[in-house]
Amino acid sequence: LLELHLARLGRSAQALGFAFDRDAAQRKVDLQLSRWVDGPHEHRRLRLSLGHDGRLQLTQAALPELPPGPEGASVSLLISAQRLPNVQPLSAHKTTRRQHYDEGVRAAEAVGAFDSLFLTEDGRLVEGGRTSVFLQLNGGWCTPPVADGALPGVMRGLVLADPRWQATERSLSAADVARA
Repeated sequence: LLELHLARLGRSAQALGFAFDRDAAQRKVDLQLSRWVDGPHEHRRLRLSLGHDGRLQLTQAALPELPPGPEGASVSLLISAQRLPNVQPLSAHKTTRRQHYDEGVRAAEAVGAFDSLFLTEDGRLVEGGRTSVFLQLNGGWCTPPVADGALPGVMRGLVLADPRWQATERSLSAADVARA
């Protein structure tokens, strides 16, 4: 899904006035991937960061596996006590301003949970520390709308566009999480 990720980065760069060389970003990722061809085949996470001046930085880390469980098993989630502002002007862009999300992931992992979910000050579900959120309610899949502060992530967009999921956007609450 690299093309979609680079396209999203390009849109954010343009909207926020950052210099962005898409070809240089592609080369940087391709170089990292070429180093893994003969290396370990564990799941990895790449993070490509773009500075305002166009400088690119690529970091990578092992992606922890989900805990094993029987087919159809669920994962544990926390609801973060930290509330996000009702209005988040940068929420439509993946930024490095994510300390609260990183703290939520660490808090979840410390108790054996997969992720922490975040709500706004007025109680609307936004997203997870490392995940977009989809809830199954009344037989259908729902995700918080971008207008509520959800990041318009690449995978989120693919799920919304896939007719097999029949997913829709709607405002969600902690009560919806409990019912899901």
